[in-house]
Amino acid sequence: GIMTRAITEFCRAVFAASGVVRIYAEVFAENKGSQIVLERNGFRREGHHRKSLYKHGVYHDSYTYALIR
Repeated sequence: GIMTRAITEFCRAVFAASGVVRIYAEVFAENKGSQIVLERNGFRREGHHRKSLYKHGVYHDSYTYALIR
């Protein structure tokens, strides 16, 4: 609940205070929790990037999510 609310308030504030029309986030493909939080906030998955992130000696796939004003 806390992250869902934080993202909701952040996006609301950014859209209200600026001319930004698109907010995006990139998450590890295996991070289902982050994907769910973004989707609950209206973000839609736009892309799958193979071996795009490197962490602890291993390449990981990622997803890009975006929210349009």
